[in-house]
Amino acid sequence: MPAYVFSQVTIMDNDNYQQEFLPAVLKSHEAYGVKYLARTGDIEALEGHAPMRCVILEFQDIAHAHAWHQSPEFQHAREIGHLCLADVTVLLIPGFEQAAQAAE
Repeated sequence: MPAYVFSQVTIMDNDNYQQEFLPAVLKSHEAYGVKYLARTGDIEALEGHAPMRCVILEFQDIAHAHAWHQSPEFQHAREIGHLCLADVTVLLIPGFEQAAQAAE
C-alpha cells in the first residue's frame, strides 16, 4: 500500500538551496521510486498559515519511505539542508487503506 511523505520548509539561503540541497535531495529520490504528487512554493492557506515550500512524495509502501529517509543519500541532503532551511517538518503518512485498517 502506498505511503506518503509530506515536507514543508522555510528557505533561509536560496542560493545554497538551489545549488546544493535540491540536487542532493533529488538524487536521494532516484533509488527509491519516489513519485512527486506536489512540489511547489505556490501555496494558498485556506486555514492557518501556508509554509514557504511544500513537497508531497508517494512511495511504494512505508518500508520504502523509511529506507529512503534513512539512506546515506538523504542523510547527505539533510546535512546540506541544515545550512539553508528552517522550520522543517517531514511527516510519514500511511495510505488510506492502511490507515483505515489501523483504525479498526
